[in-house]
Amino acid sequence: RRSSVLYVILPHSSSYPKISDISIFDSWDKIIWNPDTTRTFLTYLIEHWETYYTQYTQSYYEYFYYSTSIKRVPSLLTWQLLETPWLPTTQGPMKPSKQIFLPSLKIKRVVGDLVPYVSIPKDWKQKEFIKQGQTLFESLGISTNLDMGTLKYIHQIIQSHQIDNDMKQYLSRVYQAFGKLLEEENEIGQIELFTTTETFEESATLYWNDDRDLGEHIHNEENLHFAWIPTDVERKN
Repeated sequence: RRSSVLYVILPHSSSYPKISDISIFDSWDKIIWNPDTTRTFLTYLIEHWETYYTQYTQSYYEYFYYSTSIKRVPSLLTWQLLETPWLPTTQGPMKPSKQIFLPSLKIKRVVGDLVPYVSIPKDWKQKEFIKQGQTLFESLGISTNLDMGTLKYIHQIIQSHQIDNDMKQYLSRVYQAFGKLLEEENEIGQIELFTTTETFEESATLYWNDDRDLGEHIHNEENLHFAWIPTDVERKN
């Protein structure tokens, strides 16, 4: 379950500007990323990330402008992890990004098969995999929860599809997730919502149709747009 992974600490430079504590994975460009190596490497990182590799994710950039200044910058090791398609996903090896999701039941209930998920290596149980890998996945920028930004991204994916009955089921789950977040954040910002005429329009321009017969008449007369309401959402009188 482990692959041999080495790091190198390069010597400090004596001039300005300079970067110190430069960490890299040795022979990184020689690795052939196939389903076996990606899963093996992911397992290795999960097992050693917090206890070892987190200390090598940043370097120090030192420069002189009237006086010496130092700031932290991502290390070459971090660059290697973020710019190489090594992460095993349900759509093959990919570069880690926000567009890849953690395969938790909470996320999959809403998102379904619309997005790629991190593949769970053999011998891992789902809960153990997610729990032990949480810090690593957050460091890699993987989507680990359904926040407002993530839901808006999923909504954009749905918009790019033809809205059939299956897509309406996705929309229904996403809108219900939006509703739960709005109870806490109180604002959704600019977003185009699905309408009863099956177009997407700016939310600020939409009306809620509490009386379908009256709403249909008003729409025909005034050319207004009404927000689409999923059939499984309770309507309050």
